[in-house]
Amino acid sequence: MPLDTLQDLSLKIMCSNFIAGAGRVSLARQHDSIEERLQCYLKLRTHVAAFDKELTGWLELLGEDKDDRIQDDLLLKFATLLVFDFEAAVALKKWEDLAEVVGKASVCRDTTAYKAMADILFRAEEVPPQGTWLLTSFSGQSANSSISVLFSTQRAIISDIWKMDGMEVIKVAKYIRCLFQAVLPLKQDMAHVLLQEALHFIKQAIGVRNVVSHDEFSSIFLLTESLF
Repeated sequence: MPLDTLQDLSLKIMCSNFIAGAGRVSLARQHDSIEERLQCYLKLRTHVAAFDKELTGWLELLGEDKDDRIQDDLLLKFATLLVFDFEAAVALKKWEDLAEVVGKASVCRDTTAYKAMADILFRAEEVPPQGTWLLTSFSGQSANSSISVLFSTQRAIISDIWKMDGMEVIKVAKYIRCLFQAVLPLKQDMAHVLLQEALHFIKQAIGVRNVVSHDEFSSIFLLTESLF
């Protein structure tokens, strides 16, 4: 089959899955029945997986010959679908899938998607308090630890946002503060580690990115003074 034909077919498949996925999440949010809502989320995740598979194949097929405008549009659609997928995983209580969804978003380089995921998790109910997760600090060091799903996933989101150019430092500082306050009642030692990393992050932001003092930064410094 000619390359152009394969490309057009792949684009149509991705477009169909994007539309179907957006429709499923809309239906899920409208349903009063929990069972029907969860069924919509399950079907939504199949469309996200299909889009993901097709996008990977499309990028490999075209290599350096791909149209940047089309690629940017596809990555934007993928970022949107990943937010829907994250929402679905939370609703279905598939906590073990959250880290994978966050990881897939790195190719999109979309801070809006990361922020949406963070907001979804902060609003989530019945988040399990404990689980074994691989942690990566802002300094890049990794270690296994038994901590909350909220902490591990939000920390991964914050770390990915921080690595991106053009990220909103003030917004990230807000997420760090909220994450610290959420984790402190669960595991104080981890909260203290996060706070120390936040201070390092803020100092780096002020020194390298010319960020002036802000209420979010002041809040973190006040938290530090009260605990240490």
